[in-house]
Amino acid sequence: MAEYDEFDYDEDQGTDLVKDLRKQVKELSAAVKERDEYLNEFLAVSREDEIGEALQEMGVNPRVAAFVPDEVEDMDDLEEWIGEYGEVFGVEAMDDEGNQKPESVQAAELMSAVEEGGIDPTVGSSLEAKIQAASTPEELQAILKG
Repeated sequence: MAEYDEFDYDEDQGTDLVKDLRKQVKELSAAVKERDEYLNEFLAVSREDEIGEALQEMGVNPRVAAFVPDEVEDMDDLEEWIGEYGEVFGVEAMDDEGNQKPESVQAAELMSAVEEGGIDPTVGSSLEAKIQAASTPEELQAILKG
């Protein structure tokens, strides 16, 4: 058998060299972790800036970039996401060529969504807005009666 077995431990585990090596490994691990955190933060800020610029080119407020999910990776995904959730941020509906849809088309799409049960028509309509929109005393009374 060999003079030294892999399971044969001497007092070498406690020497100064081993202690120094463990200390260096610990310090280097901490430094790598810190750099990883810094890099991830930089990548997040960089991504948000890139998305903000793309949104600004689309005519959307660049601050919306903070709400874009991580799944959105390229311009096609971003355009699809804006098409789906743009109304939440006040973005006008656009057609395939990038032109604003007429109000009649937007209204028809909204009616279709309401009929399919996808949208609750009462959400977002406040009592104050209804009162201000009333044009006749009869409409105002109907709103106040509920």
